[in-house]
Amino acid sequence: MSDYIVDMHADALMWNRDLLQNNRRGHVDVPKLQHGGVKLVGMPIVTTGFPYVDLFRQFAWLRRYPKQARASCCNRAHWQIRNLGMQCAQSHDNLTVMRSRADLEALLGREGIGVVLGLEGVHAIDGELSELEGFWQRGVRFASLTHLRDNVYGGAQKLFGHDPGLSRAGIEALAEMDRLGIALDLSHASALTLREAMRRFSGAVMFSHTAASAVHPSWRNNSNDEFKEVARRGGIIGVIFATFYLGGKHLDNLVRHIRHIAEIAGIDYVGLGSDFDGFVPLPNGIRNAADLPNLASALRNKGFASQDVAKVMGENWIRFWKDFLPEK
Repeated sequence: MSDYIVDMHADALMWNRDLLQNNRRGHVDVPKLQHGGVKLVGMPIVTTGFPYVDLFRQFAWLRRYPKQARASCCNRAHWQIRNLGMQCAQSHDNLTVMRSRADLEALLGREGIGVVLGLEGVHAIDGELSELEGFWQRGVRFASLTHLRDNVYGGAQKLFGHDPGLSRAGIEALAEMDRLGIALDLSHASALTLREAMRRFSGAVMFSHTAASAVHPSWRNNSNDEFKEVARRGGIIGVIFATFYLGGKHLDNLVRHIRHIAEIAGIDYVGLGSDFDGFVPLPNGIRNAADLPNLASALRNKGFASQDVAKVMGENWIRFWKDFLPEK
């Protein structure tokens, strides 16, 4: 397998930018991804956010979402997907949504960048379970139950407050995701929600973006036992780049989390989940997606074997999606 770079969490879609242009601001667009050698990128659809208060409608207004798109989570999600679709159509195959294993195999045989669409919180369906099938038909292949706040589906990781765990609505959403073939992103799930979801969900599981609480204790990070269980089920743990979850601003802090998760879960089950464009401070040496080769160099400099660097930088995520995506 060639040395592909894969990042499974970039919040670029919520910013309403032209991804085909080299934007002065922001971490992710096609020129930056190309410069960084990125072959595949996960783009979750963000429809609400900000802990404890929901200011996403104000954010959407500032980012010039049309009025209808600002009206509900579901409208915002479909509008972001349409926006991406129009840009893909204008990209001359430089940007393509990956709906199937055939799409991914074709991408690996040519130039271009693939996008795996996700939902950052199933509140994007606005309580209508049938919307999950609509999102699947439009290319969504992974979803988390929650984002930065509790919702009707379950509890979210947070600094303080009660953990409500997985709700009846969450159980129903998991069953529908299982039926459709939408991978469960455990990122942002509270400890109780995560544990109950893992018990009830039989499909593919992953962390699109997290870090190790054993390396740096944080409300946002996850435990060794959680990593081991995801690895046991063949999932991947995408490591976040946000310095306040890593415990420092040096690139070595990121390497330390990658090394720890590789030691705990296995080198075949760790990958990248930067959280680019997600309001996060980045380690020194990583300004945006164009700088991802600097991480590969840092891993080699810290004693990672070349084949293990290739796994972390992209091969593990490629394998995961080859195994999980529908054939056609």
